Amino acid sequence: MFKAEAGDNYVIFNGPDEQFISGRVIGAEERFWEAHKNYLDVHLMLHGTEQIDLNFIHNMKLKEFVQKDDFLPMNGEKNSSVILRNGDFLICYPSDGHRTAVAVGESQKIKKAIFKVRIS
Repeated sequence: MFKAEAGDNYVIFNGPDEQFISGRVIGAEERFWEAHKNYLDVHLMLHGTEQIDLNFIHNMKLKEFVQKDDFLPMNGEKNSSVILRNGDFLICYPSDGHRTAVAVGESQKIKKAIFKVRIS
């Protein structure tokens, strides 16, 4: 069963194990940090350019884990960044804090798929 969620700059279609996102990348200061305990995230860029900021969760200030969403919010600074272009992918493990949808230069629309791979 698929479910759609929409905001001002994005649309997310949630399936059992994947999300297809059409949205707009924006400034890093407007984005949030996250990690997951039970799933790997596989980010696959379909169209556009996106920066994903990274840091290990042990370097971050962790907030309360939301079990039902497998969502670990956090605050901190980036240690590195990856730029995804058409066809590129990135795998984020539970130890990888990540901040997605960061613009490279000017804001632009992107399309990507995020596959959730259960590991526990």
